[in-house]
Amino acid sequence: MPYADPERKRQYNASYRAAHREELAVYVAAWRAANPDRCAGYRVNWAAANPGKAAATTAAWRDAHPGYAAAYHAANAAAIRKRHMATDRARYVADPAPFYANNRKRRARQFGAAGTNSAADLKARWAMWGDRCWMCGDQATATDHFKALSRGGSNWPANLRPICQPCNSRKGVGVGSNALTGPARASPSAPLR
Repeated sequence: MPYADPERKRQYNASYRAAHREELAVYVAAWRAANPDRCAGYRVNWAAANPGKAAATTAAWRDAHPGYAAAYHAANAAAIRKRHMATDRARYVADPAPFYANNRKRRARQFGAAGTNSAADLKARWAMWGDRCWMCGDQATATDHFKALSRGGSNWPANLRPICQPCNSRKGVGVGSNALTGPARASPSAPLR
């Protein structure tokens, strides 16, 4: 059986697989059942290395089984929703910043506000204010639109400032420090007035 010629070895292996198809199928099924993590890892690695082939394989399977996905989702909707919620919750606990960013973007779209900002922009704005509330100087817990979106404010980074929850509640939809009678800082380095 040991062939020095790779072509003869391929021919031998092909003929062996053809002659022992059922026996090999049982062996492979048992191995896959005993090693589900390795099987999943192989699939994920192969799909990452061959994205075009993976997409084509998935599309071909879906074309061959047109009603399967809809039936599966209809029969397992509650379990799928629960799994997605658990995944989203784990992602949120690990890093809540993208969730906050998506919420801010959604609100800005609702109001038709101009401008966009990224998590990096927001982090820079918070760092500029020393992670402190721009109104009272306490530890910031939220991001404030200096001019509220509902009043025509933009979603550009220049309109965003860190704020603590008490000041945010008092400010409401007012514009800047005109919304308060208490102290406010005109710039990050300015003292409270």
